[in-house]
Amino acid sequence: MEIEERIPESAENPAPAAPVRPEPRRIGVPRALGEILAVYVPSFGLGVFTALVLLHNPSLGNNDQVSGWLPALEEILQYVMQASVTIFGVAFFCVQRGVTLPMLFGKPSRQPEPRLPAGWPAYDGVAQPTQPQPQWGAPPGPEPTRPTQHPQWGHAPQDVQHAPADARPEPTQPMIAEPPTTPVPGWGAWGSEPTQQQAPPPGNGYGFDGQAPMFFPGFPQPPADRGRGWQFARAYFISMAGVLGFLISVVIYTSLTRQQTGAPDQGNSPWLVLVGLVVALSAGFGEEMLITGLVTNALEKAGMTGNRAWVIYLVAICLRIPFHLYYGWASLGVIIFTCVNIYVYRRWRLLWPIILAHATYDFFEYVGSVVPQAAGGLMILGLGLGTLVMLVVILSIENSDRMARRRYDQFVQGQRLAGNPDFAAG
Repeated sequence: MEIEERIPESAENPAPAAPVRPEPRRIGVPRALGEILAVYVPSFGLGVFTALVLLHNPSLGNNDQVSGWLPALEEILQYVMQASVTIFGVAFFCVQRGVTLPMLFGKPSRQPEPRLPAGWPAYDGVAQPTQPQPQWGAPPGPEPTRPTQHPQWGHAPQDVQHAPADARPEPTQPMIAEPPTTPVPGWGAWGSEPTQQQAPPPGNGYGFDGQAPMFFPGFPQPPADRGRGWQFARAYFISMAGVLGFLISVVIYTSLTRQQTGAPDQGNSPWLVLVGLVVALSAGFGEEMLITGLVTNALEKAGMTGNRAWVIYLVAICLRIPFHLYYGWASLGVIIFTCVNIYVYRRWRLLWPIILAHATYDFFEYVGSVVPQAAGGLMILGLGLGTLVMLVVILSIENSDRMARRRYDQFVQGQRLAGNPDFAAG
């Protein structure tokens, strides 16, 4: 036989392989820092320069008063242009690294289906055993042997065929008593007898004797997975906790130095409410998109994960402090806010709650400059107390879920070790 005859036909015309999507190439740390600075310098360079000037002579900013629609429009356009440059720059470099904008912002995960032991689907809150179903095109399996029928009261006895004496008796299933019937209220068709329905087989229903497992008092249940609203609120209030830490540092600084901090006074015109709304949304959006989103993704592509994740925190801190220097030494409180935001983003990959938390603080700060000083202080105090209460609630619920999950895992592991078939493959 020749070699050509031994080659199968399929080898001559192999099936085309599925296209393999190339993985994004890892970049170096200098390349990642260069991409970050390419967006940071045009977006926040002017803010850094202004903060340095105000740090040396705070009185220079007192002339920038918002008293009409024209100064308000100028202030709004300045922040809108800054946010636009940030958005286009971050989008460009994210696409280069294989990260789309939906991936950058993330979204809460869907709530998974409740977990049950293998082979027991849920039906009306009770797990029921499944029966194997024949596959399409598969030969039918052997029919089950009918149990031995015995004469019942009111029925004629069945004919029994006697086998020859020398024949081997065929194996039969053990005698199974028919379950009792329970009348169901109501009538069937017109003029028919009342319907009858078989009662369920006896059993304790706990699932340890082959019956359908049911939850009973004392049975550890896994904690329900929280929905999207809970995931968003958890990330939002933990990010607000970083804002609260920054506010505490500012209060401590002003109490010790007797100096005012924050942005220059822009008057108390009602136009500041509109300016505050636009500035809060645009500044929070652009700042967190760059310093939290792009910094994290770019440096993670450069291998700054695991034990080297501290580089992400350090770079984000170094980028956020310069354009907050008009706070004086209180600008070091931005470190708390930055670290909390990076942690929340790397933990749950949700950027929108962080943006909203930043915008909330900026808006309250602008509105506080319009209302009287006492009312503004009460607003900031209410924001801080509300954040503290929600943070305690979130941490309590998270701790309760963690303990319930641990108890359930220990129970399931104990059932597997005990050889319970219901949990053997769970």
